[in-house]
Amino acid sequence: RASSRLWRGHLVDHAAQFVAATDPEFSEELQRCGAIKFGCDGRFGVLQATGFEPIADGMERWVGSQGMASIVAGLAQGLDIRQDVWVPPSNGIQRNSADGSWAVLVPNGRGGKHRMHFAAVVIAHNGKCADRLTSNTPAQKINALLRTNFAANLPRNPGPGTGRFTLN
Repeated sequence: RASSRLWRGHLVDHAAQFVAATDPEFSEELQRCGAIKFGCDGRFGVLQATGFEPIADGMERWVGSQGMASIVAGLAQGLDIRQDVWVPPSNGIQRNSADGSWAVLVPNGRGGKHRMHFAAVVIAHNGKCADRLTSNTPAQKINALLRTNFAANLPRNPGPGTGRFTLN
């Protein structure tokens, strides 16, 4: 999650603090979008009981020039991005097997719904809703990762591979 907010007049990133780039093409894309800057000057580290220890692993770390949200904005330039769109959980997303595109049922602004077609769909939602949205798509391996329980208590003896992530 890349999220920035103003706090007492200062821009604060309260989710991801940096993006690590291990792929040269991704590094080039980060540079190209112009929304980010390279960060490898000892600012990233671990706070130990003995004090701050900078990370010295040689990995490229990038931060947003206007907060982490600017990375997302820069990478999304030129893309058709729809945010805050309610998609019904029952057949709201369907895959076109002929061309691999995705049909998404979205509100049309007049109280009805219509299907829009996209090359890709990103679901930025909690696991329970994302599970329901993707349960009838061919992406079953991804869907299995989204299965979530909401419970007041954690399971007593959760075995490996039980297939549910429990949030309490």
